[in-house]
Amino acid sequence: MTRFERRRLREIERGVDPEWARVFEGSSKKDRRRRVAVRVVVDLAAIAVLVSGAVAVSMPTLFLGAVLANVAVCCHLA
Repeated sequence: MTRFERRRLREIERGVDPEWARVFEGSSKKDRRRRVAVRVVVDLAAIAVLVSGAVAVSMPTLFLGAVLANVAVCCHLA
């Protein structure tokens, strides 16, 4: 790296807001646990609604279960 590039990099690093830099650090252990808990809750809710819709033979409930299952898939992919 040239001297000019090193100087520009230092200027950029000094100008970065610490709150903004924290976004790129990665997630903490607490955040990962919270995401796993949300995924499990959404999975269980989707399964419960799908099963209750199948037992009651209710199309709106089955539709809601399908929507919740899609939300669960999105949570796993995000």
